[in-house]
Amino acid sequence: MLLGIALILGSAPLAAATYLLLATALAARLLVRYWATQVSAARECNRVDVRIGDKVAFNIELHNRGRLAVPWLMVEDLIPAADLRGAPPRLRLLGRNLAFLRLPKGGTKRLFYQIECMRRGFYRIGPLLAETGDPFGLQRRYRSLAPPQYLLVYPKVVPLEGYDIAAKRPLGEMRLAYQLFEDPTRIAGIRPYQPGDPPRRIHWAATARTGQFQSKVYEPSALAGATLLLDLSPGGYPSGQAYARSELAVTAAASLTHALYLMNEPFGLICNGRDAVERAREEGWDPDPHNRLAAIRIQTSVGKAGRAAAPLILPPQRGPQQFQHVLEVLARVELYEGLSLADLIQETMPRIPLETTAVAFIGMLTAETASALEAVRRRGVQVVAIFNHPSELDFSVAAAQLADLGIETRHLPSEEYLPAFCSQYVYR
Repeated sequence: MLLGIALILGSAPLAAATYLLLATALAARLLVRYWATQVSAARECNRVDVRIGDKVAFNIELHNRGRLAVPWLMVEDLIPAADLRGAPPRLRLLGRNLAFLRLPKGGTKRLFYQIECMRRGFYRIGPLLAETGDPFGLQRRYRSLAPPQYLLVYPKVVPLEGYDIAAKRPLGEMRLAYQLFEDPTRIAGIRPYQPGDPPRRIHWAATARTGQFQSKVYEPSALAGATLLLDLSPGGYPSGQAYARSELAVTAAASLTHALYLMNEPFGLICNGRDAVERAREEGWDPDPHNRLAAIRIQTSVGKAGRAAAPLILPPQRGPQQFQHVLEVLARVELYEGLSLADLIQETMPRIPLETTAVAFIGMLTAETASALEAVRRRGVQVVAIFNHPSELDFSVAAAQLADLGIETRHLPSEEYLPAFCSQYVYR
């Protein structure tokens, strides 16, 4: 427009100024692009798997590889605002994850900050967004200098009262109708030695007393371990309490699996929540955003249920690897509007082993949920329902309904009741 006006008016000074402005804009565009591409960065953190309350340190090093100094550079290691808010917040920022600096030719700058992990979860830190421009403000350039990193914060594990590792049995104990295995901790009697009996079966005291080799006879093994049915559907909890009650359910599930792990019992998990890793894959991140909003938007987007997510299923096993796997899943799993608890039980019922106790964490008891739990019990599985609700009256009503169906019910009104919520039926 200026050049057209200059031609119409025949103004040489205005035409010269227009050409100068175009040349300045082009030079600024080339310089800004050069500055942005010549800056590199590396992010280091001391650990990525932490517990609640731990602090993680991040050290970022910026380096100018170009032959020209960068007059100004603003860098920010993006952290979703939703994770820094709340009472208490999920993450607490210690220090500053943003810096405004100048990078000389071949120069290096460092940025250091810490994050305190307040709640369990799977958190994305980054990408590292850099913004630069020319001194006149004609051009701006944005670039992601470092990809995101992910923090895994494990859920809280509360020691449960009533679990004597050496002698006590897991919850919901029940004799098998037929003998598949023998329990070496329970001697039913003795019998004459038979060829093929292992030496550890020999009853040496009876052998010395009778003068003939005698072997121990063990009782059939009892039902051991548990398959946890964890409801993380928002509709399964009272209005406004879904997040708080689901977090309590996750803590209870982690504590119960820890107790079973210490007793060397098998434990598994079935959950209708969503794995945060899948959500992170769907969100992705832009290595070359056109503006700041484009970079921030991928951090604040929340995956919504377009279809029912596949249930998370971990078959019952023993050992530290299984415990670690369950903890990782419990750390990553999120509320998701997919399958209800009743639908989850109906879909995964064949995957619940008969040899373990089905422990269902219930926020609200519906007719569909009660029917699904009864179907599990009729299949031959011992069922225990943990009623995760603050109301004593609602618990009494739910317990009476489930008792008519032959299902044990325990109340978990708050976290302070967690250490003793199963001691009353662990002691035998």
